[in-house]
Amino acid sequence: MSSASRHNFTRKPNLADVTAAGHDMLRLVNRRILLSILSDRQPISRAEIAKISGLKKATISTITGELLKDACIIEEGSGRTTPIGGKPPTPLRLNANRFGLFGVDIRADETIVALSDFNNRIVSRVSFETGSVATAFLMASCTSPGAALGSITRRALNN
Repeated sequence: MSSASRHNFTRKPNLADVTAAGHDMLRLVNRRILLSILSDRQPISRAEIAKISGLKKATISTITGELLKDACIIEEGSGRTTPIGGKPPTPLRLNANRFGLFGVDIRADETIVALSDFNNRIVSRVSFETGSVATAFLMASCTSPGAALGSITRRALNN
């Protein structure tokens, strides 16, 4: 590849428009890293999260403290001590009851409304005959998504 064609695809940033990430942005990124690791490998100790992420133990402790305070994660008993002794690690996991995911599947003949916990387990699932609900739902969702979800949920709960 010639250097001329390579430079056509490379663009230098305009440094006048670039700002460094602030403290709040770094905290948010670190929090998301921690939650991603926790979601994939739960239950997992703070020390294991630090090893995997490369974040400092103090950062892990601060973030987990905030997440515990907000009930986003829970401590699960205590882990096993190592042969050399010491304080056993405390496994952490997502609090599956803290948040949920709501989904609606509208098909020509059937509509399904489901709620899952934060660990992707279905908590509640209701299905009913769609009839004309699909068109009404789609039309209402263009102007008022909240009202559309509310009406479809009320219909599902009444059946």
